[in-house]
Amino acid sequence: MAAWGEPSRPGFPPEGETGKGEIQIPCCRRPIPFALRPEFASSRLTPQLLTATRKPEFPKIFAYLLLLEDPDPPPFLCIEEPENGLYHKLLDTLAIEFRAHATGKKNASQIFVTTHQPYFVNALTPEEVWVLAKGADGFSTLQHVSEIEVVMNLVAEELPLGGLWYSDYLDVR
Repeated sequence: MAAWGEPSRPGFPPEGETGKGEIQIPCCRRPIPFALRPEFASSRLTPQLLTATRKPEFPKIFAYLLLLEDPDPPPFLCIEEPENGLYHKLLDTLAIEFRAHATGKKNASQIFVTTHQPYFVNALTPEEVWVLAKGADGFSTLQHVSEIEVVMNLVAEELPLGGLWYSDYLDVR
């Protein structure tokens, strides 16, 4: 796999090019070559993501970024537990990328993400989080976190939303 600053390829990518290389995704028989457009690289490749190119989670991050660059995106994307197999410090970057995609383009996909990871939730706002809970009657209830007054007050005090979730402030009971 080619990666920026890789010892076996110093100075990669060549000056004037944004990035080329190949990626090995476990389900594929051979590496997939890629080249990044300058506008993609400048807006999407943060230092955290560039560091991830040398780690096992890079294929998953790269796959998410490719999904977001689909020239004919589906109207609705469902992503279940994107945190699985990823380093926790990449989750806020991933959440920010999902938000930028969903809000930054005309006809962009609406993105629905399920997670059990507070680090991912920390990058979200109360307006972006819904809590789904099964009631005693067997039916599910849905509550917008921005409707929970105590949570809004604590977020205003700059407490992280993921921490509030793990402290049971987002319970719908």
